[in-house]
Amino acid sequence: LGREGATLCGACDLSPKAFRMYRSMGIRVPFCTDVNEAVERFAPDGAIVATPAAMHLPLAELLSEKNIPVLVEKPLSIVPSAGQDWLALRAAHPGAVIHSGYMAAQYPHLEYARQLLEGGSLGRVRGVWAFSLQAHIMASHPVRWEMEKAKSGGGALLNFGSHVLSMLMRLFGEPISFDARMWPIHSSQVEDAIETRLAWPGFEGRFMASW
Repeated sequence: LGREGATLCGACDLSPKAFRMYRSMGIRVPFCTDVNEAVERFAPDGAIVATPAAMHLPLAELLSEKNIPVLVEKPLSIVPSAGQDWLALRAAHPGAVIHSGYMAAQYPHLEYARQLLEGGSLGRVRGVWAFSLQAHIMASHPVRWEMEKAKSGGGALLNFGSHVLSMLMRLFGEPISFDARMWPIHSSQVEDAIETRLAWPGFEGRFMASW
């Protein structure tokens, strides 16, 4: 909403109940529940696909067919074999703009922090503790889409903990080793929590995510 040079022209969600939440976040744009209607009504210069991961490919196909540049939320897909489907989409629409990425890793203050750390003005990094904690899923019912592996591909790590993990890699690079354990608390198909130990040259870190 605050991106210089960009204007949010509309939002599409299958659930009309979500519109109240969007309005509470300060989003004041037209809403609709059908993506074809959204394309015709809003005539966007680009689109962001931020749906459950199982819907990423069909929505990217629809938008590419209409020559609309698309940014697909991570992950692109929930099974490795879908990589071939994305390559086929690229081959079918060679001029299409189809991007994917981690939003949090692009925060401009991270680059400033990385330069400070590398420059040594803050001293030597002795260790890192990172957390991604959210009061999001506190019971086994109602079952949210994030708890269904066929829709989400994974649990607390994939659906929001990965953002903090991407920030760690932006600051310190890829770790040279790691080990992790994941466990369910309320979910029967995906992990509700994960604890990871990571090592970089000269220091170690711990990362925990839970919803």
